[in-house]
Amino acid sequence: MILGVRDTRRAPFFHGREGRRRESGSGVRNQSPFPTPDPGRKTPDVARQIVELRADATTQERIDELAEKSTEGQLSPAEEAEYDDYVEAIDIIGILQAKARSALARHSLS
Repeated sequence: MILGVRDTRRAPFFHGREGRRRESGSGVRNQSPFPTPDPGRKTPDVARQIVELRADATTQERIDELAEKSTEGQLSPAEEAEYDDYVEAIDIIGILQAKARSALARHSLS
């Protein structure tokens, strides 16, 4: 599962505009890590938002804690699943950010 579905904390996953809540398969409501799209914004503005997307301080601390425990081989099965979700989310966000940077570069050339 992606994006901390097993994590029931209600804090926003990433800074940005308020994300949309969604239902997971278990019925647990969680916060989407992506800003809610604003159809009135121009594409370069949205691309800049994506490029600037970062984990909030609380989430980053948790990721760092899980990374350290993972390096030491000390993750519980639940923590391993949570960490896997974060890593998958980070990978997806990285791809989106690369695409956004590319779009901004193309826009600046036109």
